[in-house]
Amino acid sequence: MKLDDIYKIYPRKEGKSIGLKKLSKILKTDADILRCHQAAQNYAKLCELEGRDRQYIKHFSSFANCWEDYESAEDLGLEKIQPKDAVVLRVVKAEDL
Repeated sequence: MKLDDIYKIYPRKEGKSIGLKKLSKILKTDADILRCHQAAQNYAKLCELEGRDRQYIKHFSSFANCWEDYESAEDLGLEKIQPKDAVVLRVVKAEDL
């Protein structure tokens, strides 16, 4: 996996050259690159599920400074977030009516 693979999955295509330059200084091992790739996937999923407007998605260069904040899907509560337009159904028992 290469640094460019991280940018490919990132949701906002701005700040590429600065972001890649920052990451090349920070990410020293293949394991670091994989962790950052996972963080980018988590951030993209978070933005999608929240229905975040494009203007509120970080530029890639900004993400490069704080990518570790998005490493853990569990810490981000991604399992708990409902998509913006999701329909939530609940079962109602007859005795509850």
